[in-house]
Amino acid sequence: DTNATSVSLGATNATSSILSDLNGTTGISVEFWIDFSSVTTAGNLLFIPTTTNSAALSVNATNGAVRIGGRSQDSDSFVSRTGSGFSTSGKTHIVFTIDYSVSGGAFKLYANGVDTALTANAQSFGSTTFNLSTGANPSTLGTGAGATTNLAANFDEVAIYRSVLSQSRVQAHYNAVPEPSTAMMLVLGLLGVVGIRRRRTS
Repeated sequence: DTNATSVSLGATNATSSILSDLNGTTGISVEFWIDFSSVTTAGNLLFIPTTTNSAALSVNATNGAVRIGGRSQDSDSFVSRTGSGFSTSGKTHIVFTIDYSVSGGAFKLYANGVDTALTANAQSFGSTTFNLSTGANPSTLGTGAGATTNLAANFDEVAIYRSVLSQSRVQAHYNAVPEPSTAMMLVLGLLGVVGIRRRRTS
């Protein structure tokens, strides 16, 4: 089933809790499995908003590519990078990290435990920590502001960390978790199970 239906991560207080839990951190990591061959409609997999409903963090998936982006505070410009060349015939373990403590900020994108070298360009963030005000706009899976369509794809094991996972930790996660079977992959809109590990560190 490829119905493209978005999933809200919670009401106002739940979204505020997500943002407040991330506030003040020097880095954030987002982890998930995705079956790129199942992407029938591209769109936002993860969207966490600022108070003005602009993107604080977002992950956009297409067939064989992931677009990641964010900002350190409400007044920053949104900065994004795109990683591509992933297998379109199988399931891929993806980890995106953003390190605000690095001068200018730095993105990393791992595919199946391997750094895709998406860190060549620095970002001009206004803060060395994640300092967004908590807001009333919901965080979502499958859609978000600026998305013209909802994402239709199979994904699993979505997690958000309030730290930057090291390469060795990313590799350990990839090695420890068996590739999900097709039957176990979650179809967005049918089973919106999300693991938010707010205080796990690298």
